[in-house]
Amino acid sequence: MSILLVLGHNIAEQRKKIHLSQKDLACQLGITQDALSRIEKGKMAPKMTRLEDFAKIFNCSVSFLFLTDFEKQHLYDHVLTECLQRLPQDGRVALVELVKRAVDVMTLDFSACAGMENKDSDKPASS
Repeated sequence: MSILLVLGHNIAEQRKKIHLSQKDLACQLGITQDALSRIEKGKMAPKMTRLEDFAKIFNCSVSFLFLTDFEKQHLYDHVLTECLQRLPQDGRVALVELVKRAVDVMTLDFSACAGMENKDSDKPASS
């Protein structure tokens, strides 16, 4: 994957992560929505100063915007490993359990519940 495609993918991903539309982000950056679209598609490179603006808005480093998904995963793994190493053994076990539970909750599919909620509100109360 080319560096412009990686950059564009990361910009789009970070924009969506903070719930900004292309129009809103383009407005904040002082560029057109079309220019932002071309950047996100990897068809146009932003200016260096614009990269700094992206990083500031996304609260990340400029270099983070150039990382592939594989490189980001290794970065996250490294950060987690460093955090775990600073803890005593019982703290490590507790943190791993906490992360496991958080992952379980974050991967639950609540879409079926949302549909049931609407159906239940239409039913008359039973006596």
